[in-house]
Amino acid sequence: MKWLIVLLLLLPTVAALDNEMTLLAVRETDDGLEGSTATLTLEIQEGKGRVFLDTAPLTKADTQVSTRFAQQAACNHLQLDCSTSDFIYTIRSSSAIVGGPSAGAAMTVLTVATLGGKEIDKTIAITGTINSGGILGPVGGIKEKVDAARVEGITTVLIPLGDTAVDDENQTLDMELYGKQHGIAVQRVGTLAEALRVFVGSELPTSLNVSVDAEYASIMEEVAQSLCGRSKNFTKTNEDIQELLDKAEESIEREDFYSAASRCFSANIQIATLENANSSSGEVLQKLLLLDEEIDGFEVALQQRELTTLPDIQTYMIVRERVLEARQLWNESRTLLQENETDAAISRFSFATERFESAKSWGAFFNKEGKETILDEATLKSSCEQKIIETQERIQYFNAIYFRESIQHNQAFVEAGKARKGQDFAVCLHQASLAKAEVDALIASSGILTEDQARDVIAVKLAVARNNIAKEQERGLFPLASFAYTEYASSLLEENPGSALLYAQYALELSTFDAYFSRTNEFTLPQPVGEKGYQLVFVYLIGILSGVVVAYIVLQR
Repeated sequence: MKWLIVLLLLLPTVAALDNEMTLLAVRETDDGLEGSTATLTLEIQEGKGRVFLDTAPLTKADTQVSTRFAQQAACNHLQLDCSTSDFIYTIRSSSAIVGGPSAGAAMTVLTVATLGGKEIDKTIAITGTINSGGILGPVGGIKEKVDAARVEGITTVLIPLGDTAVDDENQTLDMELYGKQHGIAVQRVGTLAEALRVFVGSELPTSLNVSVDAEYASIMEEVAQSLCGRSKNFTKTNEDIQELLDKAEESIEREDFYSAASRCFSANIQIATLENANSSSGEVLQKLLLLDEEIDGFEVALQQRELTTLPDIQTYMIVRERVLEARQLWNESRTLLQENETDAAISRFSFATERFESAKSWGAFFNKEGKETILDEATLKSSCEQKIIETQERIQYFNAIYFRESIQHNQAFVEAGKARKGQDFAVCLHQASLAKAEVDALIASSGILTEDQARDVIAVKLAVARNNIAKEQERGLFPLASFAYTEYASSLLEENPGSALLYAQYALELSTFDAYFSRTNEFTLPQPVGEKGYQLVFVYLIGILSGVVVAYIVLQR
C-alpha cells in the first residue's frame, strides 16, 4: 500500500492541448504604421477556467480583453463549459507590435480549432475583432497586414465585412483587388463559422429555417390589435400620427405584428398628448393619482406570479421593464406638475399611460406554453451577475479602443445595477442584455462607412439570430423577444439602418437566452494522439519510472 500511495503522488500530469498560427499585426514607425507578423500559440490544460496572456514584446491592455472575448466566443460556439480548463495564449514577435482587438478573430479561430482537435492551415491568416454571436468586426491597418502576410508567405487573408475598401494616402483601395495584384487571396467573412470553414475545412452549420410559432403569432397579433385598437378610440390626430397608423396597418397585413404594435404605441403617445393638451394641473393630478393606483395593483400581481418556463421569464422581463419605465415617467410628470410645468407634465403623463398599457398588453404572453426549467432566485441571480460582468467588459473594451468617444453612461446598464441591488434579478438580466447589445452595436458601427455596408452587417447579424432561433425551436423553446426584434429590425432595414442595427443586435443578444438557464457540455481534455501523443506517453512513462526509483529509495531509508 505504501508503494502505491507514493507512486500515485509522484505521477506527472501531462494532459494538455496546444496549437499555433500566424498573427497579422502592425507596428509603429517614424513613417507611420507598418505591417508585421507574430506567432500566436494556445495551450489548454486542466485548471479553473482562467485565461492567461503572455506577450513579448508587451502589447496594450485591450489585447487581454480581446483574449477573454476569444475564449468565451469559442466555448459558446462549441457549447462547451470551459470552467475546468485554463487557456494560455502566447504572442511572440521580433519587434514591438501595436496591441488591440484585431487579434480577437484569430484567437477565436485558434481556440475553436484547438478545442476541436483541428490543425490550422498555416497558409491562411485572419484579422478582425470578435463580437457577440461570433460576428467579426472591422479593424484598421488592413493594407499593411496584407503586405506583411505576403512577406510571410501567407496565401489567403480573411478580413471582416465592410473592410474591403480602405483609405490609403487619400485614395480608396479595394483590398480584394489589391491582394490579387500581389498574389494573395483577400476574402471577406462575416462570422466565426465562415472563417472556420476556410481554416479547417469544416462545413458551416446548416442554416435552419425559422417557422413562426403559431401561438406566438396569435398572442402578438392580440398585443398589436390591443394597442392599435386604442388608437381608434382617440379623436385627435395629425399627419405624422396618421402616417404611423397607416404603416401599422401595412405591418398587420404582412403579419408583422411586433412592428405594428410598436408603431401604434408611438402613435398613441402623440394622440394622448393631444387629447390631454387642454387639461388643467388639477385634472392632470387626478389622472396621475388614478394611474398610480392602477400601476400599484398591477405590480403586486406581477410580483406574485410564479415563473416556471422560459416564455414566462421573458414575458416577465418585458412587462416589468415597461412597468418600471411607466413608473419613472409618472415620477417625472408629478415633479414637473409641482414645478408648474403643466405642458411637460402632460407629455410625461401621456407617455407613462401608454407605456403602462403596453405592459398590460404584453402580459398576454404569460399564457404561452413552454418547457419548464429551473428559474429559482439563485439561478436568476447568477445569470444577472454574469451578464453584468460581460457588459462591463464590453464597456471597458469600447473605452480602450475608442477613448475619444468613451461610454460614460448607459441607461440600461444603470437600470441593471439598480435591479440587481433591489434583487429583481430577472429585470437585471434583461437590462444588462440590452446594455451589452447597445455597446456591441456601437462597436459594430465603428467601421461602417456607407449604408450598403451597414445593411451587409445587419444581414449577417439577423442571419445568425435567425439560425439561433431555429435551433431553439428544435429544442422546444422559442425566444419570443429575439424573434420580435428580428422582425422589427428587418422592417426598419431600408428606412432606418441605424435603428435596424440596434434591434438586430438586441435580437442576436437574446437569441440564445436559455444559455443562462441550461448547462452546456463540459469540456474534458482528450488523450493526445500522433507523434506529440507518443512523446507525452514517453514522458509519462519516464515519470512513472522516476517515481518508482524515488519511492524505493525513500522506503529503503
